[in-house]
Amino acid sequence: MSTRAREACDTVRATDMLTGALPFLFGLLAGVLGGLMGVGGGIVLVPLLVHALHVGQHEAEGT
Repeated sequence: MSTRAREACDTVRATDMLTGALPFLFGLLAGVLGGLMGVGGGIVLVPLLVHALHVGQHEAEGT
């Protein structure tokens, strides 16, 4: 495998890991903040999904 192909594979893997890790981290953050404030996590999670991950409003609410 050439160096260029190897670099491309590493870039794809890093992007896939980041894409999978962001929703997990957002859920963790929403749970912690929701628990500290005594509110549901959706108050934190829905705006994070809409603004940070560019998920549609209906899809974010359905999550």
